[in-house]
Amino acid sequence: WDSILARNIEYWNFGQKDTGTCAVCEWYDYSNNSIQNKINDMEDGDLDAWFIHLSEGVDDVSKQEFDTLFEMGLVKEQTVVIHGTALDRSQFDKMANVNADLVWSPLSNLLLYGDTTDVEEADKAGVRISLAPDWGPSGSKSNLHELKTADLWNTDVLENHFSNYELAQMV
Repeated sequence: WDSILARNIEYWNFGQKDTGTCAVCEWYDYSNNSIQNKINDMEDGDLDAWFIHLSEGVDDVSKQEFDTLFEMGLVKEQTVVIHGTALDRSQFDKMANVNADLVWSPLSNLLLYGDTTDVEEADKAGVRISLAPDWGPSGSKSNLHELKTADLWNTDVLENHFSNYELAQMV
């Protein structure tokens, strides 16, 4: 009950044992056995979801992060890419082919990088998109604030690619 309405720091990932998160990840260390362990956990059902902050930024290094992860076999159905700001259609197609998901945090992206994830191309590729704040220092304070930013971006930049209902579904 205590991990339902508010995150309790004693309960990692809201008390869910079959999920993982990664903001600064061990997959950068190519000699680390944790890469194969992560793949094994995904394949044998020990990991239901892996939330990874990936491709944050708009530069080539950020873009390459996804390709590296994909080549290592770590982009799978359980993978939930948070940000993906540097990704292009070919990378979204790869995500869609394995049913990986995307979390869009437009306010944080705009404040930090001056641009946000190409969610229109992600949507066209068939990637499931969620909308959520990134973190306090550069992001919205709630899903409603993030929804407001997404709505403005959708109206002004994406020319209403998403309906109001679709934006609400993302939350």
